[in-house]
Amino acid sequence: MSPPSGFDGAGWFGDLSKIGAQFGSIVPKYTFDLQPGLLANPSWYTPKTDWAATIASSSIAQELIRNVTTSFSSLVVPGLTSSALGSILANLPSWEDMARGIYPVNILDAEADITIAEMKAWMLEEGLPIAWVPRATTIDALHAAGSASARRVVFGRRWKTILTDCEAVLQKVSSSEVAPFATLAQKAIDGIREGHHELAQAFVANTLDTTTRRWMSTSLRTEVTSASPKKRKDPDTFTSRQFFAFAQLQGIYRPYFPDDGEPIPATFNRHAAAHGVSRRQYSRINSVIGAAHLTSWLWFVDTGLSRNS
Repeated sequence: MSPPSGFDGAGWFGDLSKIGAQFGSIVPKYTFDLQPGLLANPSWYTPKTDWAATIASSSIAQELIRNVTTSFSSLVVPGLTSSALGSILANLPSWEDMARGIYPVNILDAEADITIAEMKAWMLEEGLPIAWVPRATTIDALHAAGSASARRVVFGRRWKTILTDCEAVLQKVSSSEVAPFATLAQKAIDGIREGHHELAQAFVANTLDTTTRRWMSTSLRTEVTSASPKKRKDPDTFTSRQFFAFAQLQGIYRPYFPDDGEPIPATFNRHAAAHGVSRRQYSRINSVIGAAHLTSWLWFVDTGLSRNS
């Protein structure tokens, strides 16, 4: 779509930067930390609506039009009407489309209204994988569960479909760097299905450790997996996409010091998988949770490599 005649694009967009504070009050917080190209990643984002049709009627677009043409009318070029600005905005994605770039698709497709705080608790405190896998209906079931123990029951009861979800994602891995590890993850899933969940859990924990060392710098790995709270980075300070991937990892790399007499964690924990081998740590539920963590992490890396290639 062409801009309206007489439109000074460079000048107008320069002026538009002056109203960032106003625009920031319209668009939700997690829009602003996007990386270039994030909204147009076809590997895990599929628009559900036509951008031009949706943006014209969206409340965000209408509010922006009102703010620009009314409160900041002196900033725009003469003759730039609301309809002309609407034509420009029609080339932008709707909020629904932007949200599909910010949130993992399985979370966005869930019917439940899940808050960021709720998801942070699931990832950081309970060590649950929720990004990209499992499917949306399982996310809804987690939301409906009333406690951490009830959410573990969801993983226990739905273990077969969760593994199927993992397999579906692993089959989509396209980068040559990640593909060998996707094959290893599939072998771990096969092991769980065949009743060897203890072996699979140990394999998953070691593969997670190998791959985080492979694709994270030393400083980043410290910010994500360090046992020291002072060295760990608040997940809110990462980009939107990193928020989910790294918060999940922080949840399963929580400190465990057996030499200090600490009890072995009952939830999936990388350190306990290595230094707390026991029936308490090794269980089918934990092996499924671990497999979903590995799948989610590999998908995060794979899609990042695909965008940068």
